[in-house]
Amino acid sequence: MLMRACWTMIALCSLAAAAPAGAADAVSADRATFEIRLHGSVIGVETVEFQNAGDSLRVFSETLQIGGRAHTDSLMKRLQMVFTPDFDLRGYDSSERLRGRTSAVGWTPNDTLFTLYRQHDGRGTGDTYARPPGRLFVLEQGVFASFEVICRMLGGKSFLTRPLNLLVIGTPDTLLTASLADHGPETISWGSRPVTARRLTLGEGPGSYHFWMGPGGRLLRLEHEPTGLRIERIAPPVKRKPAPAPH
Repeated sequence: MLMRACWTMIALCSLAAAAPAGAADAVSADRATFEIRLHGSVIGVETVEFQNAGDSLRVFSETLQIGGRAHTDSLMKRLQMVFTPDFDLRGYDSSERLRGRTSAVGWTPNDTLFTLYRQHDGRGTGDTYARPPGRLFVLEQGVFASFEVICRMLGGKSFLTRPLNLLVIGTPDTLLTASLADHGPETISWGSRPVTARRLTLGEGPGSYHFWMGPGGRLLRLEHEPTGLRIERIAPPVKRKPAPAPH
């Protein structure tokens, strides 16, 4: 019942509208839908769309997670990120509705600083932080689009470990540098077929995120063991070979 209600509501969301089967390959490079599971049960989906504007890359995300017996705890979230073509973050805006209340987060950069704005039911605050050198990625509860962006940045690049600057939205907000490790290729089952992916680990210890990057730098799967969270990219339909013409 939970899965049926989740997918019924998702069908009403504009970004989650399914493409025709014949167009699956045409949109797969610019749009992805992720199934969100918690302890094995489907609780929602996130659809991520990329738009290349020439001098910038815009990333849009729309998430719906079902919660509570009467769905009173359901989370609806929308996100927009703006990057330069080489994945330097230039803007971040998200909004959510949860338990009948609305809130928003906005991020704007300067040369050496950035400002993080928050708004809850019309009341806003802002804090300014020193911006670390290098690329910066924002992690926010309920959305996972930044992991797709990280994979796209890493596609075709080889490394053993590298630092990654993260802004974790929470109470309080946390700016940190985490270690990202590449464990090499691993064969996983994805879309009912074996796929060779690179297994990556972000962070250290039991709270680490483990994720698998497929060909072309695309996020296929993400797991966070302490919370039982699993994110899976929905595979495009398998093209069936046409039946041979009768002789």
